[in-house]
Amino acid sequence: MKQFNATPYGVAAFVEQIEPEEPFITIAVIGNFSLRPGGVCQAVLKEAQAEPQKACFYADKIGNSRFCDGDVATFKPRADCLFVGEAHAPGGTPVSFLEVEFGVGPVRKKLNVFGDRYWVRQPDGAFAISQPEPFTRKPIRNELAHGGLQSEHNKHGIGFGDPEKSNNQPLAVANIVASDRQAVHWSEDETPAGFGVLPTDLGVRAKLRGTFDGEWLYRRKPFPPKDFDPAFFNGARADQQVDGYLAGDEELLLKNLHPGHPELRTRLPGTRVRIFVHHIEDHDG
Repeated sequence: MKQFNATPYGVAAFVEQIEPEEPFITIAVIGNFSLRPGGVCQAVLKEAQAEPQKACFYADKIGNSRFCDGDVATFKPRADCLFVGEAHAPGGTPVSFLEVEFGVGPVRKKLNVFGDRYWVRQPDGAFAISQPEPFTRKPIRNELAHGGLQSEHNKHGIGFGDPEKSNNQPLAVANIVASDRQAVHWSEDETPAGFGVLPTDLGVRAKLRGTFDGEWLYRRKPFPPKDFDPAFFNGARADQQVDGYLAGDEELLLKNLHPGHPELRTRLPGTRVRIFVHHIEDHDG
């Protein structure tokens, strides 16, 4: 396959199959744009544009959760709207609680962000949540959302466990929770709150992979199982997916998610990319 790219953006093309004898071409185009508060996002210079990347992961003191699914996916039934970054207290003034909001076109989603908290034993023997510690910035990622090593949804997270069995160490409470909650009880296991991608091997996404049994091993491999759902390729939470995809000129909203702008509004530039595929017959002789 020969590829000619007349755009300043990164492009990747490959042939894929979900069903036997039904190949198709997937073409991914990635563009990097700078935010323009109150204006329209602007494409960065060609030399600053990135090439499509594979799935990547954090590697720091906080943890190693999934950073992104990568820019090349076999097929996405819907558009994913994702945010990777931090919550920022307005003006850099420490706070113990912050409401953040992320929006792309029809998607509007809020989260509650708290300072570090712990389950603390009270004089009567019961456990209660300590007062949140002040902070000026807090990463929005799975390590600070509800979960734990025994979780079926988020093994990178904190807060899921038994404070009675924490080896005399206080059990942390999730910093990132849904907008209608103050905390998640340590005994509950659920999809973690956040704006980023969900794990591929746990929770709702894992169920979409299908059944890898003998039928698959001897009749389908290397193709996905018969009950595979392409929605698996959508890494965003359900409330961050858009049916019918995006037009490309949607408004973007970041509330308490930028260090210099407590409420940042900008708009996608409406850039359209045209793709032409030419099939050349191979004639022997």
